[in-house]
Amino acid sequence: MPAGRSPALSGRRRSRKKGRPTPSPHPPAQDSNPLPHGTEVEVRIDDEGFYGSWYEATVVGFDPGASFWSPARYTVTYSHLEAQGGPDSVAPSYVRPRPPPPSTPAPPPRFLLHDFVEAFDDNGWLSGIVVAPMPADPSSPVTVAFPITREVLPFPPHLVRPRRDYVGGEWVLLRAVIAVQPRRAVRVYKAGEKVELLRERGAYGDSWFPATVAKVRQAELRRGVPG
Repeated sequence: MPAGRSPALSGRRRSRKKGRPTPSPHPPAQDSNPLPHGTEVEVRIDDEGFYGSWYEATVVGFDPGASFWSPARYTVTYSHLEAQGGPDSVAPSYVRPRPPPPSTPAPPPRFLLHDFVEAFDDNGWLSGIVVAPMPADPSSPVTVAFPITREVLPFPPHLVRPRRDYVGGEWVLLRAVIAVQPRRAVRVYKAGEKVELLRERGAYGDSWFPATVAKVRQAELRRGVPG
Protein backbone atom coordinates (compact mmCIF):
# COMPACT_ATOMS: atom_id res chain seq x y z
CA MET A 1 0.00 0.00 0.00
CA PRO A 2 1.59 3.38 -1.00
CA ALA A 3 2.42 5.69 1.89
CA GLY A 4 -0.24 8.25 2.71
CA ARG A 5 -2.96 6.43 0.73
CA SER A 6 -6.06 4.73 2.04
CA PRO A 7 -6.39 1.03 1.26
CA ALA A 8 -9.21 -0.23 -0.90
CA LEU A 9 -12.00 -2.05 0.87
CA SER A 10 -14.20 -4.85 -0.35
CA GLY A 11 -17.85 -4.69 0.66
CA ARG A 12 -19.56 -2.47 3.22
CA ARG A 13 -19.63 -2.78 6.97
CA ARG A 14 -22.19 -0.11 7.77
CA SER A 15 -25.75 0.49 6.74
CA ARG A 16 -26.07 4.13 5.81
CA LYS A 17 -28.13 6.13 3.39
CA LYS A 18 -27.24 5.35 -0.20
CA GLY A 19 -25.43 7.85 -2.40
CA ARG A 20 -22.70 10.33 -1.69
CA PRO A 21 -23.03 12.29 1.57
CA THR A 22 -23.29 16.07 1.56
CA PRO A 23 -20.45 18.18 3.04
CA SER A 24 -21.46 20.46 5.90
CA PRO A 25 -22.91 23.76 4.59
CA HIS A 26 -21.85 25.95 7.51
CA PRO A 27 -20.12 29.17 6.26
CA PRO A 28 -16.54 29.46 7.56
CA ALA A 29 -14.23 32.37 8.12
CA GLN A 30 -12.34 33.63 5.08
CA ASP A 31 -9.30 31.52 4.12
CA SER A 32 -6.28 33.79 3.56
CA ASN A 33 -3.98 30.95 2.39
CA PRO A 34 -6.08 28.65 0.22
CA LEU A 35 -4.84 25.21 -0.73
CA PRO A 36 -3.67 25.18 -4.36
CA HIS A 37 -5.25 23.25 -7.20
CA GLY A 38 -4.28 19.58 -7.08
CA THR A 39 -3.75 19.43 -3.30
CA GLU A 40 -4.75 16.07 -1.85
CA VAL A 41 -7.09 16.71 1.08
CA GLU A 42 -9.69 15.18 3.37
CA VAL A 43 -13.24 16.54 3.54
CA ARG A 44 -15.37 16.27 6.67
CA ILE A 45 -18.91 14.93 6.27
CA ASP A 46 -21.60 15.52 8.89
CA ASP A 47 -24.62 13.82 7.34
CA GLU A 48 -26.64 11.39 9.45
CA GLY A 49 -24.61 8.20 9.78
CA PHE A 50 -21.48 9.97 8.53
CA TYR A 51 -21.00 12.56 11.31
CA GLY A 52 -17.35 13.52 11.76
CA SER A 53 -16.11 11.26 8.94
CA TRP A 54 -13.25 12.33 6.68
CA TYR A 55 -13.15 11.43 2.98
CA GLU A 56 -10.16 11.72 0.69
CA ALA A 57 -10.45 14.22 -2.15
CA THR A 58 -8.44 16.54 -4.42
CA VAL A 59 -8.82 20.32 -4.69
CA VAL A 60 -9.85 21.35 -8.21
CA GLY A 61 -10.85 24.95 -7.52
CA PHE A 62 -11.21 27.74 -4.96
CA ASP A 63 -13.64 30.67 -4.83
CA PRO A 64 -12.44 33.32 -2.33
CA GLY A 65 -15.98 34.59 -1.83
CA ALA A 66 -17.26 38.14 -1.93
CA SER A 67 -19.06 38.66 1.40
CA PHE A 68 -20.59 36.96 4.43
CA TRP A 69 -23.52 36.00 2.25
CA SER A 70 -21.18 34.60 -0.40
CA PRO A 71 -18.40 32.89 1.59
CA ALA A 72 -15.28 31.17 0.30
CA ARG A 73 -15.68 27.63 -1.06
CA TYR A 74 -13.42 24.85 -2.29
CA THR A 75 -14.36 22.66 -5.22
CA VAL A 76 -13.20 19.07 -4.72
CA THR A 77 -13.43 15.68 -6.37
CA TYR A 78 -13.57 12.62 -4.12
CA SER A 79 -11.08 9.77 -4.39
CA HIS A 80 -13.31 6.90 -3.28
CA LEU A 81 -16.92 8.10 -3.25
CA GLU A 82 -19.14 7.72 -6.29
CA ALA A 83 -19.11 10.73 -8.62
CA GLN A 84 -22.76 11.74 -8.52
CA GLY A 85 -23.35 15.20 -9.91
CA GLY A 86 -19.68 16.06 -10.45
CA PRO A 87 -17.33 17.94 -8.08
CA ASP A 88 -18.60 19.20 -4.72
CA SER A 89 -18.49 22.72 -3.26
CA VAL A 90 -17.16 22.62 0.31
CA ALA A 91 -16.63 25.18 3.09
CA PRO A 92 -12.89 25.68 3.86
CA SER A 93 -13.42 24.85 7.54
CA TYR A 94 -14.35 21.30 6.46
CA VAL A 95 -11.24 20.76 4.33
CA ARG A 96 -7.81 19.79 5.65
CA PRO A 97 -4.59 18.45 4.08
CA ARG A 98 -4.14 14.70 4.27
CA PRO A 99 -2.12 13.57 7.29
CA PRO A 100 1.54 13.05 6.38
CA PRO A 101 2.76 9.45 6.00
CA PRO A 102 5.42 8.12 8.40
CA SER A 103 8.90 9.46 7.67
CA THR A 104 10.24 5.91 7.49
CA PRO A 105 8.49 2.60 6.74
CA ALA A 106 7.15 1.13 9.95
CA PRO A 107 4.88 -1.72 11.05
CA PRO A 108 1.28 -0.87 12.00
CA PRO A 109 1.13 0.98 15.35
CA ARG A 110 0.27 -0.89 18.52
CA PHE A 111 -2.88 0.63 19.97
CA LEU A 112 -3.73 0.72 23.66
CA LEU A 113 -7.10 0.33 25.31
CA HIS A 114 -9.13 3.58 25.04
CA ASP A 115 -6.82 5.13 22.42
CA PHE A 116 -8.54 7.65 20.15
CA VAL A 117 -8.29 6.41 16.58
CA GLU A 118 -9.75 6.71 13.10
CA ALA A 119 -10.77 3.57 11.21
CA PHE A 120 -11.12 3.34 7.43
CA ASP A 121 -14.67 2.16 6.74
CA ASP A 122 -17.17 2.84 3.95
CA ASN A 123 -14.44 4.67 2.01
CA GLY A 124 -13.81 7.22 4.76
CA TRP A 125 -12.00 7.68 8.08
CA LEU A 126 -14.34 7.49 11.10
CA SER A 127 -13.45 8.58 14.64
CA GLY A 128 -13.64 5.90 17.31
CA ILE A 129 -12.11 4.48 20.48
CA VAL A 130 -10.17 1.23 20.95
CA VAL A 131 -12.28 -0.87 23.34
CA ALA A 132 -10.33 -4.13 23.61
CA PRO A 133 -6.66 -4.79 24.41
CA MET A 134 -4.65 -5.92 21.39
CA PRO A 135 -3.31 -9.49 21.52
CA ALA A 136 0.41 -10.14 21.27
CA ASP A 137 0.08 -10.92 17.56
CA PRO A 138 0.55 -7.55 15.74
CA SER A 139 -1.67 -8.75 12.89
CA SER A 140 -4.67 -9.26 15.20
CA PRO A 141 -7.74 -7.07 14.55
CA VAL A 142 -8.22 -3.79 16.40
CA THR A 143 -11.66 -3.52 18.05
CA VAL A 144 -13.05 0.00 17.64
CA ALA A 145 -16.25 1.52 19.07
CA PHE A 146 -18.02 4.42 17.35
CA PRO A 147 -19.91 6.50 19.96
CA ILE A 148 -22.20 8.25 17.46
CA THR A 149 -23.56 5.08 15.84
CA ARG A 150 -23.02 2.83 18.90
CA GLU A 151 -21.27 0.23 16.75
CA VAL A 152 -18.31 -1.93 17.73
CA LEU A 153 -16.32 -3.39 14.82
CA PRO A 154 -13.00 -5.21 14.33
CA PHE A 155 -10.49 -3.78 11.83
CA PRO A 156 -7.17 -5.01 10.42
CA PRO A 157 -4.36 -2.89 11.94
CA HIS A 158 -3.52 -1.27 8.59
CA LEU A 159 -7.05 0.21 8.46
CA VAL A 160 -6.65 2.04 11.78
CA ARG A 161 -4.59 5.17 12.46
CA PRO A 162 -4.09 7.37 15.57
CA ARG A 163 -6.53 10.24 15.58
CA ARG A 164 -4.85 13.57 14.90
CA ASP A 165 -6.40 17.00 14.43
CA TYR A 166 -5.11 19.76 12.16
CA VAL A 167 -4.64 22.79 14.43
CA GLY A 168 -2.83 25.98 13.44
CA GLY A 169 -1.23 24.33 10.44
CA GLU A 170 0.16 21.40 12.45
CA TRP A 171 -0.95 17.82 13.07
CA VAL A 172 -1.34 17.00 16.77
CA LEU A 173 -2.69 13.96 18.61
CA LEU A 174 -6.24 14.34 19.86
CA ARG A 175 -5.21 14.17 23.53
CA ALA A 176 -2.88 17.14 22.96
CA VAL A 177 -5.71 19.17 21.44
CA ILE A 178 -7.92 18.43 24.44
CA ALA A 179 -5.19 19.37 26.92
CA VAL A 180 -3.76 22.48 25.29
CA GLN A 181 -6.48 24.09 23.19
CA PRO A 182 -9.87 23.61 24.85
CA ARG A 183 -12.61 25.80 23.42
CA ARG A 184 -13.61 26.83 26.92
CA ALA A 185 -12.63 26.18 30.53
CA VAL A 186 -12.61 22.43 31.12
CA ARG A 187 -14.50 21.04 34.09
CA VAL A 188 -13.55 17.53 35.13
CA TYR A 189 -16.69 15.65 36.13
CA LYS A 190 -16.71 12.73 38.54
CA ALA A 191 -17.87 9.21 37.72
CA GLY A 192 -21.57 8.89 38.44
CA GLU A 193 -22.39 12.58 37.90
CA LYS A 194 -25.47 13.39 35.85
CA VAL A 195 -24.69 15.44 32.74
CA GLU A 196 -26.13 16.42 29.39
CA LEU A 197 -24.39 15.81 26.05
CA LEU A 198 -24.68 18.09 23.03
CA ARG A 199 -25.32 16.52 19.65
CA GLU A 200 -25.33 18.58 16.46
CA ARG A 201 -27.96 17.26 14.08
CA GLY A 202 -27.74 19.44 10.96
CA ALA A 203 -31.18 20.64 9.92
CA TYR A 204 -32.62 19.59 13.31
CA GLY A 205 -30.29 21.91 15.23
CA ASP A 206 -28.41 21.17 18.45
CA SER A 207 -29.95 18.73 20.92
CA TRP A 208 -29.03 17.89 24.51
CA PHE A 209 -29.35 14.34 25.84
CA PRO A 210 -29.20 13.25 29.52
CA ALA A 211 -26.29 10.96 30.42
CA THR A 212 -24.18 9.71 33.32
CA VAL A 213 -20.38 9.91 33.53
CA ALA A 214 -19.09 6.33 33.48
CA LYS A 215 -15.34 6.97 33.58
CA VAL A 216 -13.02 9.98 33.89
CA ARG A 217 -9.83 9.83 31.81
CA GLN A 218 -7.84 12.49 33.65
CA ALA A 219 -4.51 10.96 32.60
CA GLU A 220 -5.07 12.16 29.04
CA LEU A 221 -5.52 15.76 30.25
CA ARG A 222 -2.29 15.68 32.26
CA ARG A 223 -0.04 14.45 29.47
CA GLY A 224 0.00 17.64 27.44
CA VAL A 225 2.00 18.07 24.25
CA PRO A 226 5.17 15.97 23.92
CA GLY A 227 8.47 17.81 23.71
